[in-house]
Amino acid sequence: MNELEQATPVRQPAPGVEPVTRPAGVFAHRDFRLLWLGQLVSNLGDSFLNLALLWLVKELTGSALLMGTVMAAYSLPFVLVGGIAGVYADRWEKRRLMIACDLLRAGLLAVFVALYFADAVSWHLVLPMAVAMGSATAFFEPARQGSLVYLVKEHELTQANSFSMLTRQAAQMAGPVLAGLVVATWSVGVAVVIDLVTFLVSAAALGLMRLATPRKAAGRGLGAALADLKEGLAALVGHPVLRWVFPLGIVGNFLFGPIPVLLPLFADQVSTLGPVAMGYLEGAAGAGMLLGSLVIGVVGGRWRKGRTGITAFFGMSLATIAFGLSRSLAPAVAGFTAWGFFNPLINVPITTMAQQEIPAEQHGRVFGVFLAAIMAAQPISMAFGGVLGDALGVRAVYTGSGVIFLGLALFAASLRPLREAR
Repeated sequence: MNELEQATPVRQPAPGVEPVTRPAGVFAHRDFRLLWLGQLVSNLGDSFLNLALLWLVKELTGSALLMGTVMAAYSLPFVLVGGIAGVYADRWEKRRLMIACDLLRAGLLAVFVALYFADAVSWHLVLPMAVAMGSATAFFEPARQGSLVYLVKEHELTQANSFSMLTRQAAQMAGPVLAGLVVATWSVGVAVVIDLVTFLVSAAALGLMRLATPRKAAGRGLGAALADLKEGLAALVGHPVLRWVFPLGIVGNFLFGPIPVLLPLFADQVSTLGPVAMGYLEGAAGAGMLLGSLVIGVVGGRWRKGRTGITAFFGMSLATIAFGLSRSLAPAVAGFTAWGFFNPLINVPITTMAQQEIPAEQHGRVFGVFLAAIMAAQPISMAFGGVLGDALGVRAVYTGSGVIFLGLALFAASLRPLREAR
């Protein structure tokens, strides 16, 4: 059957605890396999781009503040257009929207590559490109997250989310190491070319999918879009658990915003391997996230979502303190691995809870608003982290973030609705 299939979300009676699904069960769904494969390749390319751009700015300026500014420029569109992007992810057919975003990002990178090899790139040019790439991604992500309920059964959502996160973690494990070698051996431009190709592969995989999600009938104009956005915000804030995740996520992302910004400087402090050391650290975090994703995917349906998340809050805080105090590469790698392990144990339960308890026709708006709120703190945090990194040093910023996050974990543990969330 080659024609597009109009999809509806599969809703099953909730038995109180999710049925245990075989680890490979979600891959029985053809469209999920294609989405997963496309994202695996694309996320690998993103690792190349992230390392390449940060290293380019470091080489051009040597300023932690400017590295933070570039990272903030990528995150800012999530805040400014993330909610509206979610509105249109609900209104438009999600597969076609994701394809358009992939092709747009590939085109932007093609322009950057041409300018790079013409020796016409400065850090001033990196900023608008980061904004444009972030804008396209802000539309892609609500569409991707909102499409999962049409691809798998409801009791498979925990595993679907864990394997979706696994694509990012596998890429973060292998990508930075490979990217560091590519940049050190060839150039930043070659690393960006690789990312360009991965967006084309992702678009091709999406093009092979048979899924056609429903379109939402809606009024025209800004007023109608804002009304839809308000509806999504009300669904998120009105949820007894997710309304607590809202502020916790904002503060948590603010605390961890400086970590990737200051990573090139931290890599130089714990090793003499330059971009290769940075690749090892990012790869360690990815390895930890990969393991965490596998654990939550296999047994996560048996655990209470709230308690799992709170436990992971404590784990991430202690891991951050540990790598912040590191003086050499080996303990820093161990700390980043532990930090990465606890990350999916927070994110997968939250995402699954939202998908199961909020109507599918509101998923784009809810995830758009959620991403905007979570990302709102990051541009300020990244830029502020650069200032603190120059003033106080990288280790002080990392260790301080871990200590404050430990206090946040204690507060989360005091919230009964969050502790008892299933």
